[in-house]
Amino acid sequence: VKERSAAVLVTGFSESRSVLPLGTCMLMNADGVSDTSLPDALKGVVAALAKQALEEEHAVYSTISFQDQSISFFAEYIPAAVCLVVVGAGNDAIPLVNIGTELGWDVKVVDGRGTHARPERFTSACQVLVSKPEKVLEEISIDARTFFVLMTHNYRYDLAMLKALLQQPARYIGVLGPRKKLQRMLDELSDEGMVITDEMLGRIHGPVGLELGAETAAEIALSITSEILSIIHQASGQPLREKQEPIHSK
Repeated sequence: VKERSAAVLVTGFSESRSVLPLGTCMLMNADGVSDTSLPDALKGVVAALAKQALEEEHAVYSTISFQDQSISFFAEYIPAAVCLVVVGAGNDAIPLVNIGTELGWDVKVVDGRGTHARPERFTSACQVLVSKPEKVLEEISIDARTFFVLMTHNYRYDLAMLKALLQQPARYIGVLGPRKKLQRMLDELSDEGMVITDEMLGRIHGPVGLELGAETAAEIALSITSEILSIIHQASGQPLREKQEPIHSK
């Protein structure tokens, strides 16, 4: 959790406890298996199963025959927590922080205004930073599960953050406000000489959120977190009653 690295928890089930103690658990990451008490013949099986779960980023189940016994392994994929960086510490950021925290995300709030970016205004689980745009990324590392939402209501601050984030591997850059505001920002960056590629545009979500008819700050926060969830799980965001397949894929 501290290193924000994905891992796999493999649980073994066997008819014979002499082969494998009931509920034996092994934690695996890219470096290998943490449990060394397994028979050598099983280590390879577990390692291959965990590698598959890490590469495919979902759970894997397998049953093998070992010493005339049936042994099952369930490999649970454990991703790093979502890191939600809310750029803006205004009142409308509070419900977004609350929902993100409730979802178990690692939430950070960034703003240049010390009067707004105060820890007591947000949940205790949230990290609050007072920083200029050009210094933000010195304090926050970005990986594939880091999501940014720009909502300071300060055009210049958001513009500076957008410029910095487009040059980083930020997977999701949500921009609060109308489409014309985002287009103005992109035009200014182009005028400065920045080449805005299709790959960059694909990471920008503006106006941010799903179409829910949101009006209040809480409703907008729900719209934003819903869009982020749909991206994480590669889901369409359509009503479930319109989905012909089972709710959860096998």
